Amino acid sequence: LDGANYFEIVSGKRITVTGIKVYLEQPEAVESSVVYSFADLAAGSELTAETALAAFGNSELISAIEVSKVYQGNGSGGVHANAAGMIKFGSSKAAGTLKVTLATGLKISKIEVKVHDFYGYSADHPTNSNTISVNGGEAKLAPYNETGSHEVMTFELDGANYFEIVSGKRITVTEIKVYYTK
Repeated sequence: LDGANYFEIVSGKRITVTGIKVYLEQPEAVESSVVYSFADLAAGSELTAETALAAFGNSELISAIEVSKVYQGNGSGGVHANAAGMIKFGSSKAAGTLKVTLATGLKISKIEVKVHDFYGYSADHPTNSNTISVNGGEAKLAPYNETGSHEVMTFELDGANYFEIVSGKRITVTEIKVYYTK
């Protein structure tokens, strides 16, 4: 039928049809991706659902955002003291949480998070202890180095329609790349 939504039987003689079976092919899902960069985000205060949506560029792919203890940029302390261009999760006493739900019908295969521990390697902070987990998965230590360079961590999500990032205390994130299918 090659894309047509009907078919026609033409005969010069009388025919009897006792049944017709139509088999529809399901189109293969095509994976797409979107990058949410916080490079142009000014330093500010704790994000609300509304300001977090603005930080994500009011994306039509997003249906809802829940956020707690996530901040625009970083204030004092850490390897990125008084820095913009990122979001900071958590505080010295509490974890940060960001849950982003995509529009109906979208399924996430994985996300890549450009992340760094709150601190950088130094004599005062010889080891890192700040973690990141996604969708309840195992908490992993955030990348940690002297310069504070953010590194990509990949999390497989197997078709969830949301991602929820939880920090174990403080981490900074400069970018989140979401791979999804419709």
